Amino acid sequence: MKLKVSRNQLLNALQRCQGIIPTRGTMPILSYVLLQIDKTGIHLSATDLDVTISSFTNAEVEETGEITLLARKLFEIVREMPEDEIHITKQESEQITLVCKGASFALMGLPAEDFPALPHYKEQDFFALDKQLLAEMIRKTLFAVPSVETRYSMTGALLEFDGQTISMVGTDGHRLAYFTQTQAHEVKQKLSFILPKKVLSELKKLTEDASETINISFQEKHAIFSIENVVLMGRLLEGGFPNYKQVIPQPAPSHVLINRELLIHALRRVSILSDEKSHSVRFELKEDALALSSQDSEFGDAHEELPVKYHGPSVVIGFNATYVLDTLSAIDEVQVRFDVSETLGPCLFRPEGREDYLCVIMPMKVD
Repeated sequence: MKLKVSRNQLLNALQRCQGIIPTRGTMPILSYVLLQIDKTGIHLSATDLDVTISSFTNAEVEETGEITLLARKLFEIVREMPEDEIHITKQESEQITLVCKGASFALMGLPAEDFPALPHYKEQDFFALDKQLLAEMIRKTLFAVPSVETRYSMTGALLEFDGQTISMVGTDGHRLAYFTQTQAHEVKQKLSFILPKKVLSELKKLTEDASETINISFQEKHAIFSIENVVLMGRLLEGGFPNYKQVIPQPAPSHVLINRELLIHALRRVSILSDEKSHSVRFELKEDALALSSQDSEFGDAHEELPVKYHGPSVVIGFNATYVLDTLSAIDEVQVRFDVSETLGPCLFRPEGREDYLCVIMPMKVD
């Protein structure tokens, strides 16, 4: 195995792998990346058995071959090398040398045969989807997906295709984010899949690339996403997703309109003195005013009043400040609307003037 490759291109490929490599694992080989060299360049892969990423990098190849190398060490070595071509040579043993200008490294590896088999897929089964649409769907729902949950299927987001409509839903049982849009795509039948949070996080990074579309396929138990020279494969979550439509309340007769930025900054200030566990902030609504208050039994309390558009009965309700701030961060519009119904009933948050995005937050008891 002998080749020359651009340091920056190899670094980008290795950077993509870092989020896939497990920090702890029972299989040491999962801490390695697989390098497969053919006549055109380097095929580099990493996996944790549930999520796999493979990318191709052009290279000037003299001799083909394959090897696995410790992902973190290889990444650190390439990151610190000068911005020039790296000469890579494999010795007869499982060792490679990397030379770039005056820097030289020898790195031991493991046989490529030790690396887990990569999932197979058929390229003709892909359909195209607008990359910006997918990126927005993930950004607006990912925050509501829990990292750890006793209910396995809730550690992912639901992706649904229904005729001309595509939707994504995330929930942790205390809050829910729902985004839907009418979008022409090649999926004719009704389909629904639960994508793991780790897949969504890595997919979010991929959508930052230059391509305008991303190719998607659902094959057996995997979702496959292809964009330019990168393929991301993730095992789909099994089990039933919660019936989210039952959770979404109907629009209430009483609703509040408030400037998003004003609410964000006020809520950040008031939540400084909220309870460290519950992050509870008291919302008191009255005619054209919203009073925010919090109290920490050890450190003190905070209070701030904001102008809002509200005409209805006085209401006192509590929210986890983190949940509300996450929701506001996913909204781009200037005005935010939230509907007030029962004091302890689910509350609906959404951007004013848009029907394709909403968040539901369960309130908290307040004194």
